[in-house]
Amino acid sequence: MIRFALPEWTYPSKPIEDFIPDGFAGARNTPIFAELISAIAAIRAAALKFSDFRLIDWDLTNPEFVHAFNMVSAWVTLRVGYACGIRAVKSPLPWARDIHPVFLVVTWRDKDNRSGYHTRILWVPKDVRDELASYQALLLRICRKLGLPAKWRRVPGFFIDVQRLKPELIQPRSIVEHLDDVYPWVANSHRRTARQWLRGRVSPSIAYVFMGHWSSEQEPWRLCSGRSLRSICKTLESQIPELLGELGLNPLPWEGLTHGK
Repeated sequence: MIRFALPEWTYPSKPIEDFIPDGFAGARNTPIFAELISAIAAIRAAALKFSDFRLIDWDLTNPEFVHAFNMVSAWVTLRVGYACGIRAVKSPLPWARDIHPVFLVVTWRDKDNRSGYHTRILWVPKDVRDELASYQALLLRICRKLGLPAKWRRVPGFFIDVQRLKPELIQPRSIVEHLDDVYPWVANSHRRTARQWLRGRVSPSIAYVFMGHWSSEQEPWRLCSGRSLRSICKTLESQIPELLGELGLNPLPWEGLTHGK
């Protein structure tokens, strides 16, 4: 009989995070939770700086104002992303006015063609919907105060390009550009984090629905689907707010942020 002597395993004396560079665990779109919480806290702190600027101080030539506004846009985009699992393609923000005021759902097409075949339904937490409404009201005031072209009143969110002093759409490229120094993960990293969170707490089919994927070759939103919209929303309602709280993604104090204007 041949015997194999296996080497004795020695456990590292340092925490595992010390062996993982740049705050990533495996793929670049899988952030370490502690690193993620730290980055989100930094974005929130930068967004709160917007309260330093009163209406008369809103000026595209002021880089501090532009940065604070961009962090507000980033904050809202992250909250919606983690709450709804929206893919960062085209515009990752819905209009608050399109979200049903009672059922808190909205139809969404983030992976589709003109046929609308892959249209899905998103459940949106009420405080996320309210924050989205406050943010989009702020966008309208900024467009009016700064005299921006009318087309920017017809988009649900935008950044301001510091170099060109012009608005730009919130898209994967612009998200990465504006957040790379504080949030170094890819624009869709929120989907991976939210999925990992849900997988240990709900059935795999609910996690698939949240991600916009089919489950067991079943389209969850079709008329003859065996999935219950009410049941799906109830399950997400019991889990997503906890995820947002763990990450520190709580609503900004909008009354103070915009001085109640």
